[in-house]
Amino acid sequence: MGVGVYGGFVGAVSTPDAIQASPSLLTAYTDSFGAETRITYMPLSSPHAYAKSGSGTAFPRLQVVQPRSPVVFETRAWRTGTDTTLTGNARYFYKDLRVDNQAGSRGFRERWFLTEGSNTLEHTTYYQSLGPTVDASSLLNDARELGQVKERRVYAIDPSKVREDLAGWTPPAG
Repeated sequence: MGVGVYGGFVGAVSTPDAIQASPSLLTAYTDSFGAETRITYMPLSSPHAYAKSGSGTAFPRLQVVQPRSPVVFETRAWRTGTDTTLTGNARYFYKDLRVDNQAGSRGFRERWFLTEGSNTLEHTTYYQSLGPTVDASSLLNDARELGQVKERRVYAIDPSKVREDLAGWTPPAG
């Protein structure tokens, strides 16, 4: 594990000791106010972090892929150097990473973001340049719309209605 400074924040970076080349992953960072955010990663092959709804689309140059690379799964703020939490967990879930065999990644189609501290669930859908047969206002294979938000909804969660037996629940795959 190494330490680096990123935009004024001090961060710890984990470099896996694997034979295969892997990117260094930021595992924690601190601010100047005594807070440290720790980051947990999970491979996209895990059903707790990623769902794939199909194998492709009507466009033969696109594939919905099942990658193995890690993504941020959970973050939480702590008091620096202690096990005292400052916020609730924030968990992430991703869906439908599309790859264009001519132009590269088109990013994720959907992302869910659960924030325990504010009891909210955010669902964001992104354009992937799939054209008007999928998204009425989309332009087919237009790189300018990649990563643009199509729709974002935030839902408030009533803690009294959350069942304890659903603590490990992830959004449905379909």
